[in-house]
Amino acid sequence: MRRLAALVLAACLTLALAPAQASAFDLRPLKGHVSDPDHLLSNHDRSDIDDKLTKLQKDTWVAVTILVMDLPEDTDFAELGHEAFAKWKIGAGVDNSLLVVIPRTGHSHVHQEHAPPQFTKKEAISVASAEKPNTSVADRAQAIVTATSDLLRLRAMHRRPRGTIHKARGIKFLSAFAALLALMVLLTIRANKPQPTFG
Repeated sequence: MRRLAALVLAACLTLALAPAQASAFDLRPLKGHVSDPDHLLSNHDRSDIDDKLTKLQKDTWVAVTILVMDLPEDTDFAELGHEAFAKWKIGAGVDNSLLVVIPRTGHSHVHQEHAPPQFTKKEAISVASAEKPNTSVADRAQAIVTATSDLLRLRAMHRRPRGTIHKARGIKFLSAFAALLALMVLLTIRANKPQPTFG
């Protein structure tokens, strides 16, 4: 009986602690591509970055989300990134997505969950390292957005746009069909053409 009571108590404690664990990070509803719960960016910077990321998604089909937050040094960035992806549904409806976490102090982190990842490990480090030390959070965010944009646009230039392969196949099929039709018409005309008689 005591064992059963202990199990019930443990289950109750687990359920009681679950909400606290789920809200370990202050992830408020995401509007656009930028989350700044601690208001570390000005309205102008936040709007400017969001506009750049919106255009970047239209051009490259990659959803980039920026999280600017006052975080302790021992933050588990992998857990934070996973929770943000799950709560905000980052990248829903597009091919690829990534999250860049920019803490008020310390190094930024690039988090990716979709497979295959948009950036290699080396590229992710280069993006996170684009920020200059001893600069404002806004300047760091702008530098990271620029580095991310440059890398994605460069990659998009060397990759066929969505649907290009299917369009090319459709054009080839139509061209072959038109050539075959023209050949059939030509053969029909020649077959119906009166043959000259001699004698």
